[in-house]
Amino acid sequence: MVSPASGAIAERLSQLRHSFDQAFADALPPEPPGFDDLLAIRVAGEPYAVRLTAISGLFVGWTVTQLPGPAAGLRGVAAYRGAIVPVYDLAMLLGYPRSEAPRWLVLTREASPVALAFDGVEGHLRVPGDTIAAGATETGDVVRTPAGARPVVDVHAVQAAIAVQVRSAAASRERQP
Repeated sequence: MVSPASGAIAERLSQLRHSFDQAFADALPPEPPGFDDLLAIRVAGEPYAVRLTAISGLFVGWTVTQLPGPAAGLRGVAAYRGAIVPVYDLAMLLGYPRSEAPRWLVLTREASPVALAFDGVEGHLRVPGDTIAAGATETGDVVRTPAGARPVVDVHAVQAAIAVQVRSAAASRERQP
């Protein structure tokens, strides 16, 4: 004979099983808005930002050995953890005149990293994801801050543009007699 208590337990177990199964069938609730971490920088006196997820390091006063090179904006090379890394002037890559002596560098996270040199660091920005307007300009995203809007440097696109310049220069050298 089944006692009333065991029937209640069986009913409760059935409810728990159903609730557990239903949790996987229901749509997930929307996630709260995330935050993006950016580095506020100055390039040719203008405010910009760089996503921290796009860089692997920030350096000041790195020694750059100047070299002539085929790509516009190449300042030279620098040593980083036993590797030689090309250093590019971010101002020139963004269409500004060459910087006198940029003091700061960020190292990209790409498979073949490059260092991007710029004038100054203004600090860290942690902003809600919805304050970044995707594709707001022809060059990419813009982040809205209390101090005003800042273009966000698309590090991947900058590095892709460098690669195109280098390939183009190499191809033109091969065509020369």
